[in-house]
Amino acid sequence: MTELLNDFLTGSVAWGVLLTLAAFGLGVLINRVTGKAIFNPLLLGSIFVIVFLSVCNIPYGDYKTSAAPVSYLLLPATVALAIPLYEKLDLLKENAPAIIAGISVGTLVSLGSAFALALAMDLTQEQYATLLPKSVTTAISMDVAAELGGIAALTGAIVIVTGIVIYQVASGRKGMATFQTDFQSAGNKFRNAEITGNGFSFSERQESVGVAVQIK
Repeated sequence: MTELLNDFLTGSVAWGVLLTLAAFGLGVLINRVTGKAIFNPLLLGSIFVIVFLSVCNIPYGDYKTSAAPVSYLLLPATVALAIPLYEKLDLLKENAPAIIAGISVGTLVSLGSAFALALAMDLTQEQYATLLPKSVTTAISMDVAAELGGIAALTGAIVIVTGIVIYQVASGRKGMATFQTDFQSAGNKFRNAEITGNGFSFSERQESVGVAVQIK
């Protein structure tokens, strides 16, 4: 069965592209259903492809050759991100100091953390080069890792995991900030409460129209 599948795939030029699109589409579906950042479509798609190649005993080299068109489109897609940036050029100019400061600090922290990990874990030059561009977009990071002598495929996986971790941390802080805001608002309402015969009367004094809520 495996030999028949290998013969069929060998005769099909674009099977790698179809497999990639199908795996990514399944990952997108799972991500939308769960709504969890950890179920990143790119990460899930990669896992699905690995499982498929392993189960069917298909060499990675054959898949890479067949899926080459997808890799070719990755860099142009990254460059195309300049279009929405150009459309927001006025906003970028207004916030140029903050943007430059954020990029500078982020770059230093990324490089410093990678260097610290390399020293702490006694990484080789190849491993350090693989880890170094972990905070860069996937397409560029893989090329940078390859130029520095790292493992490009592993760099791509590290970039995806880094993005998921950052998103989770940011979402957690946003949720905590929302909770704190709601808690403070409730506390302010309690302090502004007036005791009546029927219980507490809360009034929204910040609004032009007062709203009284009776709690019996």
